Amino acid sequence: MLKIPKEVALHLIGPSKVKRETIKKIINYTVAEYVQKEGLSASKNLKVQQSYEELEAAFEPGKEFFFDAVIHLQ
Repeated sequence: MLKIPKEVALHLIGPSKVKRETIKKIINYTVAEYVQKEGLSASKNLKVQQSYEELEAAFEPGKEFFFDAVIHLQ
């Protein structure tokens, strides 16, 4: 596996896209972990209450990150 330095990856991909993908992964992982921990049966549809701009403004690496999500139970 090729390791690309963080600075090079950010330059090639763009910081905005990296941030957007990171936020999406955090939300998906957190919700999936919650659904599994609580033993829920949920659909894949997930709605986050905040706009992407609000999420991006609130996101700081290494700090707590909060969001409100609506999941649909089956």
